[in-house]
Amino acid sequence: MSKGVCVKELNRMIIRTQDNNRYNVYAPRDKELLQGNITLSEAEEFCQKTTRYIAYPLSKRSREYLSQYITLTDQIVLAVGKHAMRYALHGDVCAYYTNLEDFFSDWTSIGYTRTEARALLHGGKGEFFKLPDNLGYIRFAE
Repeated sequence: MSKGVCVKELNRMIIRTQDNNRYNVYAPRDKELLQGNITLSEAEEFCQKTTRYIAYPLSKRSREYLSQYITLTDQIVLAVGKHAMRYALHGDVCAYYTNLEDFFSDWTSIGYTRTEARALLHGGKGEFFKLPDNLGYIRFAE
């Protein structure tokens, strides 16, 4: 059975044509049918609301921790989840820094130089993440 023509890709999911102006939504790489026999606008809405293929969900513990410091919007939760997925981070958020000075203050107080602390921040493992809209920095537990 033919899967139809690929119309669009949203959040890594693939929208394909079906018969009679209906559409199907498939998981990345056409692995499985997620939604079938729906309109194009329903397919697009489904893809926009479904983020499991682009972002890890933010744990309850991480949500509670971050909510002490900032207002968690859908945009922030999605950005943190995308970062976690990109670096395959499964730990919770364990630290929040309001800005770089707060970050440096914390790390220099335990013996790191500012240069060493900056190297940690940009270490490439994804352990730290700068939040959107200059809301600060977070650290993931390993």
